[in-house]
Amino acid sequence: MKTDQKINQKNSTKLKLSTTLVKYVALATVISALVIIIVFLMNNLISNKDAVADNTKGTSLVTIGTSTSSKQVPISRKKDNSVYEVIYLQSEIATLGDITQLAFYKASGNNSQTISNVKIYLKHTTTTQFNNGNYSVSGYTLAYSGAFPNSSTGWNEITLNNAFTYNNTANLQMLVINDQSKTNQYPKYRYTNASKKARFKEWDGSSNQTNLKKTSSRTNIKLVISTSSTPPPPPPQTGIAPVKGDLIISEFASKGHLGVDNNEFIELYNLSESTLDLSHVSLALFDKDRKGKKKQKGDTLYLTGTLLPDSFYVIAVRNKSNKQPTSALSYDAQSPADKWELKKKSFVELRSDTTIIDYTGSLFSESQNVNYERTDYLEGGDNIGADWAVVNYLLSSPGKENISDAPQITSVSTTAFTEFGSESNNKSSIKMKSKGSVHPGNTKVKIKRGKEHKHKPSGSTMIKRYVEIDPSNQPDNVEMVYHYNESELNGLNESALKLYSYYNNAWHYQGGVVDAVNNTITCDMINHFSDWGAGEASGALPIELLSFDAYYNGKTIDLSWSTASEINNDYFTIERSKDAKNYEVVGTVIGAGNSNITLNYNYKDETSLTGTVYYKLKQTDFNGKFEYFPPVAVNIADNSSVQSKINISVVSPNPFNNEFSVEFETPNPEPIIVYLYNMRGQMVYKDIYSPTEGKNRYTYNDNKNLPAGYYVIAMKQKDTWAKGIKLLKR
Repeated sequence: MKTDQKINQKNSTKLKLSTTLVKYVALATVISALVIIIVFLMNNLISNKDAVADNTKGTSLVTIGTSTSSKQVPISRKKDNSVYEVIYLQSEIATLGDITQLAFYKASGNNSQTISNVKIYLKHTTTTQFNNGNYSVSGYTLAYSGAFPNSSTGWNEITLNNAFTYNNTANLQMLVINDQSKTNQYPKYRYTNASKKARFKEWDGSSNQTNLKKTSSRTNIKLVISTSSTPPPPPPQTGIAPVKGDLIISEFASKGHLGVDNNEFIELYNLSESTLDLSHVSLALFDKDRKGKKKQKGDTLYLTGTLLPDSFYVIAVRNKSNKQPTSALSYDAQSPADKWELKKKSFVELRSDTTIIDYTGSLFSESQNVNYERTDYLEGGDNIGADWAVVNYLLSSPGKENISDAPQITSVSTTAFTEFGSESNNKSSIKMKSKGSVHPGNTKVKIKRGKEHKHKPSGSTMIKRYVEIDPSNQPDNVEMVYHYNESELNGLNESALKLYSYYNNAWHYQGGVVDAVNNTITCDMINHFSDWGAGEASGALPIELLSFDAYYNGKTIDLSWSTASEINNDYFTIERSKDAKNYEVVGTVIGAGNSNITLNYNYKDETSLTGTVYYKLKQTDFNGKFEYFPPVAVNIADNSSVQSKINISVVSPNPFNNEFSVEFETPNPEPIIVYLYNMRGQMVYKDIYSPTEGKNRYTYNDNKNLPAGYYVIAMKQKDTWAKGIKLLKR
C-alpha cells in the first residue's frame, strides 16, 4: 500500500510539473505573439506616418487626395502665368493647429526646370464650392513666397514663411500664384476629382488676368500641422498689402548717386497712413525690343520686410558691369545681378502681388540716361514728361526727401520771383516776390505732395498738396504763385480754389486767383507764412455748428447755439419768421474769428408774436461769404419746445455723389416733409415721406443734378424740426 501511495504521489508531482510547464510554454507563446504584433504595428505606423498623428513631436500629417491622375495644377509652367484656387473641407483636415509645411505630389516632368516664383496664400472660409469669377488676395494670409522644389517624383515639400493657424471649424482655402516664363518640360501633379472645389487660369504674357474658371481637379496635398499644447507666439504685425496710391516710385537714378555708375538706384515711398507689407511687392525691369514690344530684362526682384508711413526704401541696381555700390549709397535691397541696368528707354513696373501699382515711364514715354524725381505722386508714373522732373545727378537724395520737395533755403528777392521746388517741364512749385517794407529773408520751403493736410477742417476737402513755409521774418506784403497738379484736385472745382494758411491751430482764408491753364493760384498782400493749402471757397468750413435751439421762458425767446470750430467767423445773424417762408433780421452776434474749441452763444428775442415762431441762423465770415443753418421752431403759447421729436442718427455716404440715405426715428407715423437747402438758405429740394413709428430710412436721389458744394438736409413733421445735417456733394 505504501509503495502504491509513493507511486501515486510521484505521478501527481509529475503531472503538476507537466501542467506548470504547459502553462509557461503557453504564456511564452502569447508573449512572443504580442511582440510580433507590436513590431508589426510599429512598422505599420512608421510606414503610414502620413495619416497618423505623431504625438511625441506634437505634429499631425494630413493627406488629402488619393487619385494618381495628373495635370499642371496647382503650378503650371505650361504658360507664363498661372493662378489656382482650391478648397479643402474641415471634415477632411479635422486637426487644430499651425500649418507649418505643405507638399504637392509631383507625377512627372523634368527635374532641372526650377520653379523660382511661387506665392501661396491661405485663409479660412465657409465656402464649399467655386463659381467662375475673379480672384482676390483680400482676406488671405501670404503663407509662402519663393522657389518651389522640383525634385524627382513624389511629395515636393516646402516650409511656410508664415505658419497659418488653422481653427478646425472653417474650411481651408488656398491660392497659388506662379509668375515665371513657360517651359516645354513642365511638371504635372496628382489630383483627385472634387466637384467645383477648385478654379484655375493659365496664360502667356505679362498682362494681369484675374478671372478663373471652375474645375473639379483638386490637387492632392499633404499638410504638416503643429498640434503642440503650447501655442507659438503670434506673428509680428506685418502691415497691409499696398494698393495703387499707397506705394510709389519716388526717384530713379540712371546716372547714379553722386554721378557714380555703381550707385544706380530706385527709391520707393510709402504715401499711405499704414505700415506696408513688402512681401507682396515686386519690381520688374523692361525695355523695348527690335519690334518695339515690351521685353523683360533679368529676373523679377521680390522684396521683404515692412515700410512705415512716410518712409523710403532704396534699391541698389546691379548695372551691366555688376559692380557693387560704393559706401556713399545706403540701400535696403539689391536688384538681381543679371541684365539690370537703368539705361535709356528702360522702365520699371512696381507690382503688389499681380497688380501693377506704379511705373517709371513706359514703352510710349521713354526715360533718358539722367536722374529723375517724382513730381506727381497721384498719377501712374508712366508719363516721364508729366510725372517726373530731371534733377542734377550730383544732388540726388536716396532715402531722403527729394531735392524737388525740400529746396535749399533761399532769400526771397524784392525785384523778381524767387523759385522753390521743381515740377515737370521745368516748372517751379512755389514762386515768391517780396513787395513791402518787411521782407521774409532766408526762407525754407517743403512741398508735400499727394496728401491733404493732417489738420484740414473737419468735414471739408482740400487738394492733395500743401507746403510748409518757414521764413526768417514774417513779411508785410509778399506775392506768391502756388502750383498744383490736376491729379491733386481731390474732386474740387478748380475754378473755385482759394488759398488758406494754418497757424494758431486754425485755418485762415487768404484767397487768390486761379490760372487753370498753368495750374497755379496767385495770392498777394501776404503777411504771414506757415503751412499753406488750397480748397474751394466754401471748402474750408467757416464754422462747425453743434446745436441751435430756441426756448420760450414765459417772457422772451432764448436762442442758443454752440460751435466746435470756427475759421474766419465774423458774425452771426438771427432771422425770425411766422410762416417759415418770409424771414426778418432780429439781431446779430459777433463771432470768435478762429477757434478749435467748443464755444457757446446766446441771444434773447423779445417778440409779441404768439403761436409757432421760426428762427434761422446765418453765419458770415470776414470776406463776406455766408451760410445758413436750418430753422428751429418754438411754440410761444404753451412754452413747449417742438424741435426734437425727430432724431436723425445717420446720414451716409457723406460726402455723396448722387445719392445718400437718412436714418431717423420718430414716434409719430404722420407725413414728414424733407428739405434740402444750399448754403444761401435757398430750398433746392422738397419731398413728402410717410414714415412708420420707430426707425425709418429715407433715400435721396439727385435727379436735379445739383452742383457740387455743401447742403443741409432738414426734416419737418407738423411743427417739429429735426436738427439739420450738413452734407458735401462731390
